[in-house]
Amino acid sequence: MAQLTPPLLLALDELIWQIETGFSVRDATVHYLRGTPDSVHLIIQRWWISREKSEFAKTLKTRSHLLEALIDLLQRGINGQPILAHLKSLRAEVHQHTEHHLELHLQKLPFKMLFPLLFLQFPALMTVLLGPIFRQMLNHFGGV
Repeated sequence: MAQLTPPLLLALDELIWQIETGFSVRDATVHYLRGTPDSVHLIIQRWWISREKSEFAKTLKTRSHLLEALIDLLQRGINGQPILAHLKSLRAEVHQHTEHHLELHLQKLPFKMLFPLLFLQFPALMTVLLGPIFRQMLNHFGGV
């Protein structure tokens, strides 16, 4: 099930857990950055390295608004503002967003599975079922 969880949700879970156990936002972020790299990890790492520079904010605009909100919250937390409630709210929003995309994917799945069923499995089934009948007809009428 862990492979189905988006990296942003995993990042939020780890950051929330670290902050709830008493770490500062800075220490929680550093601890998260020591973990296994994924797509969100690499973006947060780039932000962490270039926090002072404004060019990172321009490149971040092309990413997800949820990821942008996480980095904004981390910046606020490093500046001393409390962010735990906001992180939990963002986690709920990411979870809802993930479920919505999963539902959309599941709605399209029967239609996508229709083509392999019609063009691969159905002809194979018909060959297995009707093959002996056609062989008997050929033997009866043509004598092969």
